Amino acid sequence: MGYIIPKEGYPVRSHSNKAVENMLLCKEESGSFTYSIFLTGKPGEKSLPPEYIIELLLLYDSGIFDVDTISILFDVSINDIMTFADPCPMYGGAWEESIATMWTKELHFYETDLESLSWMTRYAIKRAELAVKMEKTLMEATEEMYKELEEDAGWGKDNSSLRTEGLIDKETRDAILEDWFDRIGE
Repeated sequence: MGYIIPKEGYPVRSHSNKAVENMLLCKEESGSFTYSIFLTGKPGEKSLPPEYIIELLLLYDSGIFDVDTISILFDVSINDIMTFADPCPMYGGAWEESIATMWTKELHFYETDLESLSWMTRYAIKRAELAVKMEKTLMEATEEMYKELEEDAGWGKDNSSLRTEGLIDKETRDAILEDWFDRIGE
């Protein structure tokens, strides 16, 4: 499927030569993607859900996965990722920060959020590594993992602590995201 397994201790933030060439020549990427960060009005376009946009940024900033892998994990184009995360967007010099930075400012992060951001990053990395092993998108792997946690079959005395830990992690993620998205309405 094209995943690149991250090497522990070595941050990776690169993309294939073909991806760089396509970006420099403003060519369309090959393949179709289920999600977009920027909707253009094309038929069938779906917006990447905000909770996954946050995780995309956390994984991108961690440097553990290359952009190709992040593109596969989130089923979104490399061009969208790079445009979103570009620290100096070229929009006539009018913007001094990335679109991602402007987007996250709407969430009103505070110093007290550092622990939650750290936890979300670790949890996103854990789920992303699982998704790579499963050869699925992060959304598919997360949905499958959550369904397994909800089912009673397959859980016994030997692995009940794993189920409990998984359910606590799911609830923690949901609570953190709910808190962050509630701020937008303030």
